[in-house]
Amino acid sequence: RNSFFDNFENTDLHDDVTSINISEAVTKNNVVYFVLEIKNAFLPETYNTWKVEKRYSEIEAFKIKLENLIRKENPEYFLKLPKMPPKHTGFWESRFSKEFEEKRRLLLDHY
Repeated sequence: RNSFFDNFENTDLHDDVTSINISEAVTKNNVVYFVLEIKNAFLPETYNTWKVEKRYSEIEAFKIKLENLIRKENPEYFLKLPKMPPKHTGFWESRFSKEFEEKRRLLLDHY
């Protein structure tokens, strides 16, 4: 499996990601996936956007890799990075409820 998330350190100017939008949350086999719409505005519209489904843990793993890279390359920016929303927001919420999925999706999209 080779994706932007797994190999982002090896990107170049042609791989510019100009925006990432988390458009929806979907549940498959009791697992919640977030649909990320990744866009490169420098490419023609016919193929400048692609969608990938990622679990919260995969987004979190990417965040950790990115933080480590920033800490190494630009330590002065590391402390300015926003905090990722927590995986669980409360014990009273079902992680499979549509309300919980939407709340987490909105928090991740804002992040």
